[in-house]
Amino acid sequence: AFGHLQIHPSPKLWEALEMPLVNSIPKMGGQGVANSLWAFATLQIQPSQQVMHSLLSEITQKRNGFTPQATSNCLWALGRLQIRNLAISNVLVETAVSCTDEFSEVEMANVLWAMAKLRFNANPAWSQRIESFVRQRASSFSPQSLVTCLWAS
Repeated sequence: AFGHLQIHPSPKLWEALEMPLVNSIPKMGGQGVANSLWAFATLQIQPSQQVMHSLLSEITQKRNGFTPQATSNCLWALGRLQIRNLAISNVLVETAVSCTDEFSEVEMANVLWAMAKLRFNANPAWSQRIESFVRQRASSFSPQSLVTCLWAS
């Protein structure tokens, strides 16, 4: 809720929330992890190493349970926070590429934006699948998604 309301928790409130968050991360699904990262990114709060380690560990362990929205939101959050973790980026981009047919145009635009923001170099096979997705669906992209894709190129 803090992210949606744009309320920045005070240091004391954050201190009170941090350990319960760390303890609940293993119980979260992909959407919970994505929502947590999204909230940090929206508020532009750098998570502690402990929180980040827990979130990234969940991404690695549960990546197959991530929806396209959760995958693109995680990548967007990492890009917004400038968290360059090659192993996690690889996991998320691989997840995105493996199910591109399930992605919306907005979700793929967010993936491309995050890849550009993180200076992520996709392998040629991944690049080809993403390019194919964009070529096939370019006419149905919203103006914002088109601009995002162009910025990411």
